[in-house]
Amino acid sequence: QMQDSYYEVDLSGNYTYVNESTGHSFGYSQEEMIGRNYNLTVPEEDIKSVFAAFNTVYRTGKPNKESSHRIRRKDGAIIFSEVSIDLNRNARGEIIGFKCVSRDVTERKQIEDELQKLAAVVRYSSELVNLSTLDGKMVFLNDAGAMMLGIDPQNVGQFNIMQVIPDHLKKLVQSELLPALLKGGTWAGDLQYLNLKTGLLTDVHAMTFVVKDSTTGAPLYFANISLDISERKRIGDALKKSEEQYRLLTENIKDVVWILDTETMYFRYVSPSVQKLRGYTAEEILAVPMTHALAAEAGAHVIDLTRSRAEDVLSGKETTRKYYTNEVEQTCKDGSTVWTEVITSFYINQENGRVEVHGVTRDITDRKQVEENLKDSEEKYRIVVENTQESILIIVDGMLKFANNGTVKFSGYSQEELISRPFIEFIHPDDRQMVAERYLQRLKGMDMSNINTFRVTLKSGDIKWVEVAATIVTWERKPATLYFMTDITDRKRLEEELQRVEKLESIGTLAGGIAHNFNNILTMILGNISLASMEAQDGSELQKSLEQAEKASLRAKDLTLQLLTFSKGGAPVKTLGSLTELLKDTASSALGDSNVKCRFSIPDGLWQAEIDARQVSQVIYNLVINAQQAMPAGGTIELLAENIALSKTQGPGKGMPIQAGNYIRIAVTDHGTGIPAEHLKKIFDPFFTTKINAHGLGVATSFSIARQHGGHLSVESKVGSGSTFYLYLPASAPKQAKKKAIKAAVKARILVMDDEQGVREVAGRMLKHIGYADVECAADGAEAVKLYKAAMEAGNPFSVAILDLTIPGGMGGEVTIKKLLKIDPGVKAIISSGYIDDPVMADYSEYGFSGMVAKPYTLDELRKSVQDVIG
Repeated sequence: QMQDSYYEVDLSGNYTYVNESTGHSFGYSQEEMIGRNYNLTVPEEDIKSVFAAFNTVYRTGKPNKESSHRIRRKDGAIIFSEVSIDLNRNARGEIIGFKCVSRDVTERKQIEDELQKLAAVVRYSSELVNLSTLDGKMVFLNDAGAMMLGIDPQNVGQFNIMQVIPDHLKKLVQSELLPALLKGGTWAGDLQYLNLKTGLLTDVHAMTFVVKDSTTGAPLYFANISLDISERKRIGDALKKSEEQYRLLTENIKDVVWILDTETMYFRYVSPSVQKLRGYTAEEILAVPMTHALAAEAGAHVIDLTRSRAEDVLSGKETTRKYYTNEVEQTCKDGSTVWTEVITSFYINQENGRVEVHGVTRDITDRKQVEENLKDSEEKYRIVVENTQESILIIVDGMLKFANNGTVKFSGYSQEELISRPFIEFIHPDDRQMVAERYLQRLKGMDMSNINTFRVTLKSGDIKWVEVAATIVTWERKPATLYFMTDITDRKRLEEELQRVEKLESIGTLAGGIAHNFNNILTMILGNISLASMEAQDGSELQKSLEQAEKASLRAKDLTLQLLTFSKGGAPVKTLGSLTELLKDTASSALGDSNVKCRFSIPDGLWQAEIDARQVSQVIYNLVINAQQAMPAGGTIELLAENIALSKTQGPGKGMPIQAGNYIRIAVTDHGTGIPAEHLKKIFDPFFTTKINAHGLGVATSFSIARQHGGHLSVESKVGSGSTFYLYLPASAPKQAKKKAIKAAVKARILVMDDEQGVREVAGRMLKHIGYADVECAADGAEAVKLYKAAMEAGNPFSVAILDLTIPGGMGGEVTIKKLLKIDPGVKAIISSGYIDDPVMADYSEYGFSGMVAKPYTLDELRKSVQDVIG
């Protein structure tokens, strides 16, 4: 009469007895089984393992209570069986075979498979899911929870749930939450969790309930599902601001924000997002009573509760600005219902004295369904997956077997198109080998990261970067890979832009060093040429040769200036002003009498900017010339200027490494040949050019100038359709101009400090030629300070000191001037350097200098600089 199968086999494996349950379970009659071998009911591939189990019992004489194998029924179906095996002896104690008790566990195996799938959902849920013992010891924490709490999931057993409850909430947990749970109920409310790594707090809405023993009903664990509501809290605080800001915010968020008049029970305001939630427009909602939003059975209760709280607020029994949270089922236009989380606060309208409810409604249908999945079946889990915005895929043997609606929306393909092709076909060709290798390694159980990034091709042909979290699951009894896929295209674009900036800055540092050293050499060359020209006879061949040499040196000087400008933007000397005339004048000058015209679109209210007008003009000139050269047959260049305000998501989050704020965006558009994709990647690289007799510094220099101004330069182009360069410059508020001090003339005795002997010699000769005969030289700052101090003590001080900015291995001009100011607060000093991009050169007066002369300098430039300082 046993419900389990009981049967006996002899030492050859032949059935000698089977009970009635065995026949029912295996699909044979008792007569069909008696005398037949056990391989009748055992699949061929399992015979060896079953024989081994019997053999172990025979050899050891000990029963085997944990053997399990598959049974092949008469109809061919396979069931899973858990078998206990013991020896069968006769009256004399001789072993004559085996006694077996078999239990059908097929349903349990299926449940275990289902639980595997549910476990994957729990683990990768965006909400915190936690299981703790009654004394608070954690026994499970999913990935989202581990990140929120700063806990390694592998070491979760070392932590107690009370460790992540901040001190100011522990009393609430101990006095309200725990007693409610131990009485057998549930608790839902707002909490804060402490991240044990960062020390930061996260606002959450927690739902906690007790997991009980299915047999005794005794409480075993506390289960906790918590949703990060930090963003919701931020929105709640924003409601305290002005109504205009309130509207701007509420009309651009996913949650529904509303205001309800408790006297009429009509909504006074509903944000447009209600249409996405319920199908009704905001105007349709405003035209009907509040009860229209609720399921029939909930309407009367909600009205009574709302009016009761409104009366308490008017009477003073309840304070305003207290937040209430409820879960409410609402009806949609198509007749369906959605579960929502409603956060409300009651306010008294000061104009009419009525109580209003200000509320935020969030769609929690997905979350409710996840909660049901944790308790019920895979069917509800599938509904959640189908409606989540994230792309979720399951791949078996390289073929897509499942793709949710998020994947359909992202890829542009229909469900049928997705699951009819191998997954590898959707991956960018350059990434296919890498993805295939990792897919096979993961199926083999190799230890590797479950996060990967690669490119996919959408149905539209667009290429997107995705980040994929992968895990191995069982799908229809086969090993499969579960993918959670997120679009990270904007993040990759920003990373590439930052790498380009770092590359240019690295090359720029090298270019600046080369230009500085070259300027020292040019200083000696130009100085000697200037001196030699003074001695040459007018009209002589020697004078003509010197003039040509001077022109060549000045062209070399221009090249070093361009290198320095590229290296760091040339340390712009900024002044506040309007860009309108600069744009028009520069573009017109660049085009001249060419067959290309420029059409301007510049608003009257264009913001002002704090810029170096010469450098920004150089950028516009370069861009306009490039646009002209892209249209050899002539045409029109579009030059557009506009005011834009970039938010945090529009700046760093959208591929532009600039801070949020107000900017002037200048767009230069041509309708020419366009830039090929392979060239577009290198367009900002220094020395890259496709033009004959060009050095390839124009665009790279323009990029560096934009960066030095705190802005950005980017480009969009399509072959055959033209190109657009976008220049972003920060908008600025007006500043008061600084007053320059009046310089008094002093006796001309000059000190020259430079580490290059050739520079010292030529500078001394040039100064003497100008008329300053009393010149002394120093090789570094220490020697210059010593000479200056000695001159003062002797009563014959220097009138002016010309100091080199950079002295390798010694004291440079910036440190030297500080020491000279301590000796003589009235010191007159001129800073000199080939590093014209250095801030000291741009704002020399801020560092204590009275003037500046950039290397290489001519005789006239040196004369003017000295005379401006000493008169």
